[in-house]
Amino acid sequence: MEHDIPRIFGIFIMGQRDAYLTKAVTRTSVYDRDELTEFWDRNHNFYISLPKFKLDKEKITTKDIWLHMFKEMGNMERIDESVYDRADEGLLRLIEKAKVSALSEEEQKLYDASMKLLEDEIDMEEHGYKRGVKDGIEKGIEKGIAKGLAQGRAEGIEQGRTEGESRARQQIVTNLRQAGFSDEKIAEITQIPLESIRKL
Repeated sequence: MEHDIPRIFGIFIMGQRDAYLTKAVTRTSVYDRDELTEFWDRNHNFYISLPKFKLDKEKITTKDIWLHMFKEMGNMERIDESVYDRADEGLLRLIEKAKVSALSEEEQKLYDASMKLLEDEIDMEEHGYKRGVKDGIEKGIEKGIAKGLAQGRAEGIEQGRTEGESRARQQIVTNLRQAGFSDEKIAEITQIPLESIRKL
């Protein structure tokens, strides 16, 4: 048969009820039943029996990593540690997304809040640092001496960092309250004392 079209591969993930498959991966082609010859060499199907797949930690391959991940997709905490050690960046991102998508609604809220908290802290620290550096430089220039410049920069950075952290805490508490979290839950998530949260 002419090779006028690209190869076609079908990949089928099989479950518990497919006991007739004897191997973890069964590859098939299209055959002419009368002639017992390959009829069309452009089409191949792969039937993957996940229950039959066993991870060999000593001889792990990329294919093994993907099969193991598919097998444990519904139960991400059962993914073997050796998979993380040998998986590429793309697969690690896929595993992380699968873990996040498997969270309950409450867990998803906590995860989103913690990600927002982290982003806010990074933004506020960066803002506080930049403001502190700017303030410190201005004070040092006013004094006109190297000692004043160094001291002003240090004081400005500290003041900016302190103000930035304070603003970040206030913004995070406000965001979590708007998301429907109680002050007690916010204290648990942020590790900010409950008394301080109530004053914000």
